[in-house]
Amino acid sequence: MRTMIKGACVVLPLALFASQAEGAGFGFSEHNVRANGMGGAYTGLADDPSAIYYNPAGLGFLRGMQGVSGVTVVAGRGYYRADATANNANARSDIIPVPHGFGSLEINDKLTLGGGIHAPFGLQLSWPQEAETRYSNTLAAVRFQHISIGAGYKVTDQLSLGGTFSYVTTRRLIPGLSREGVRLQRKVDLAQSLFAGLRAQLPASVPDSAVRAQARGLAGSVSEPKIRLKGDGDGFGWSIGFLYKPSKVFQIGATYRSEVSIQIRGDADFSGVQDPAGLPPGTLTNSLIRNRATTSVRLPRTVGAGISSQLADRLTLSFQLDWTDWRSLDSVNIRFKTGRPQTVQAIELKWNQAFAFRTGLEFLVLGSYEEIEANSLKPNQADQDAEKTDEKTEGGMAVALRLGYAFDQSPVPGETLTSFLPDNDRHISSLGVGFDMGWVRIDLSAQYFYFKTVRRKNQTEGIDNDFRPTIGKFTTTAWLFGGGVTLRF
Repeated sequence: MRTMIKGACVVLPLALFASQAEGAGFGFSEHNVRANGMGGAYTGLADDPSAIYYNPAGLGFLRGMQGVSGVTVVAGRGYYRADATANNANARSDIIPVPHGFGSLEINDKLTLGGGIHAPFGLQLSWPQEAETRYSNTLAAVRFQHISIGAGYKVTDQLSLGGTFSYVTTRRLIPGLSREGVRLQRKVDLAQSLFAGLRAQLPASVPDSAVRAQARGLAGSVSEPKIRLKGDGDGFGWSIGFLYKPSKVFQIGATYRSEVSIQIRGDADFSGVQDPAGLPPGTLTNSLIRNRATTSVRLPRTVGAGISSQLADRLTLSFQLDWTDWRSLDSVNIRFKTGRPQTVQAIELKWNQAFAFRTGLEFLVLGSYEEIEANSLKPNQADQDAEKTDEKTEGGMAVALRLGYAFDQSPVPGETLTSFLPDNDRHISSLGVGFDMGWVRIDLSAQYFYFKTVRRKNQTEGIDNDFRPTIGKFTTTAWLFGGGVTLRF
């Protein structure tokens, strides 16, 4: 019975760890503040070192040495209303800084190298300790960092090809972040856990209803224990892309990112464990103890395609379509130690493929793109074009206003939805401003994420659908604020 109880308590939260590794619900892809303000429609533009992420082919058109760094601050909230009880619960997300940094170096007229680090998952969402969602989670925190190197090669003056190789890890690489990249806290639903153990011991002639009643009675005699899980994982991935400029004012690009296999190793610690009256001593206190578990997750492959057009010397429009193959998370196998031999359980997620559409515009209130290009030239480059040198405005500054919108489809079906990942289709509104002085650009952005209200279709936050029906509605919103600097040498 002890093995059954431990398995019921541990396997579900570890499956949720795996599903959140690169979750659509809170897996924000804001890795450039200028791109943030344009709705993320940057694959067809990619004209600074953040091309490492958006489209590595963009590196081939970069000159000199450049650097981009910034931070996006994430603050989200969740709301849940149970149909049966009309009870409400409000989730709170701590304000989480998500940094990024990229650099590029022109080797010659054809080849430019680049590298960067970004932490695209900065979620920390907590639900009240007594909410009906407490058996799924009271705290969910996920952080994955990507370290990438890449190159762009300019095949012709109009066409560039590029690629990257990435190391993906949850381990702390940036000072100030928590030590573990994946953390989860929740209450243990003893009624469900005890039912699993009792059902295995009692004869089949005893009806499930009687077993459930006994499990509820035993669980009600003690306080609910807490389980805290933490874990880390590593993996590798790659990407390729192209960027084509048939004219000076129009360009088209696409990029492919590979699947990433992540090995996550986690520990589960229990607190507040007591043995219910009527059970032998040690039934829970000797089984709900520190436990080691592992899982392997295949993060999805993605394809993005975009176009950008400079309609005038002051206006740029950009469009992008993304496809993400979340079917790689159809199920997750959890291996955890409940003694010998090792136990393996499968959790079905049944995630789907998803599409995202993004569009953005940039309008120069002051200055022009021609002046920005002239001011950003190195002295020896500027001397090669006397006309541009004569027109260059020393100390001039261009000011850009940006607007963007994105629709991001959710891959999570209602039957596998939980409060750990209350995801649904997202509508994203963006605005931004930039101050460009040629050698330096300062960018600010603000984004509002609205997740369509989603109804939970299955019956419970736990393992057995006859326990604790919690059909209800989830509503989630998030604000993202970004600030960044681009340097050109």
